Amino acid sequence: MKNVLILFFIFIFFSVYGQKAMLWRISLETSQSITPNSTIEVEITNTDTEKEDAEIIMKVKEYSQESRKYETKQFFIKREEYNKICNNLLNIRPNDILSDNRLFIDGDSILLKFMSDNFQQIEYSLHGFNFDEKTTPSKELLFAVKSILKLANIEIYGINKFKESTKI
Repeated sequence: MKNVLILFFIFIFFSVYGQKAMLWRISLETSQSITPNSTIEVEITNTDTEKEDAEIIMKVKEYSQESRKYETKQFFIKREEYNKICNNLLNIRPNDILSDNRLFIDGDSILLKFMSDNFQQIEYSLHGFNFDEKTTPSKELLFAVKSILKLANIEIYGINKFKESTKI
């Protein structure tokens, strides 16, 4: 009987603590302080965290120069792409972000939030983060932000768009 109880508790432990956290909502907001109407909002929602085939909805809100107002687009993304972003987000180490000790005068503001299906939320608010793949201290954060922007079909100078080097 004692062995059965031990096995039962081991099973419960691995069932509860071995589960992978499921993210229900991910949101990314970027803005450049010196650029008017530069705010871009991206929201990704997993419509049902219990089902593997649930739809993943992405909404993108950005300023349109043509209509001179903010417009929102909505589309679906693939589960594999969503899982890749989730994995990067769940592996972010705050110490890596805090170790970026560069001095900056102006930079992009990033607000990155993600929420589990039980409404626990983690939020990162960054200003002037280093988006250079070679020198950034937090590759997981970098890849998560760049993956979200790529899926949203958005290029932001200094984050996922850089000047092409000129050869002399």
